[in-house]
Amino acid sequence: MGVLLKMFLAAAGWVSAGIAGWNILDKFVPDKLPAGVGPLSNTTDASGKINWIKVGFLVVVGAIAIVFVRWLAKKMNISILK
Repeated sequence: MGVLLKMFLAAAGWVSAGIAGWNILDKFVPDKLPAGVGPLSNTTDASGKINWIKVGFLVVVGAIAIVFVRWLAKKMNISILK
C-alpha cells in the first residue's frame, strides 16, 4: 500500500508541475489568436482567477491515470514511464 501511495504522490507531482508550467508559459508567451478571442483554460474561470477545485480535480485524475497506465504497463511487461 505504501508503494501505491508513493507512486500516486509522485504522479500528482508530475501533473501539478505540468499544470504550473503551462500556466506560467501561458502568462509570458503571447497568444496568436485573432483579436477578441481569448484562449480557454482548464484552471481559470471567466474572471481570470484560479479555480483551485478544477486544479485539484485535474491533479487527482491525472495522477490516477498515470498510476493506472504504469500498472497496466507492468502487467503487460511494457517498459514505459520509467
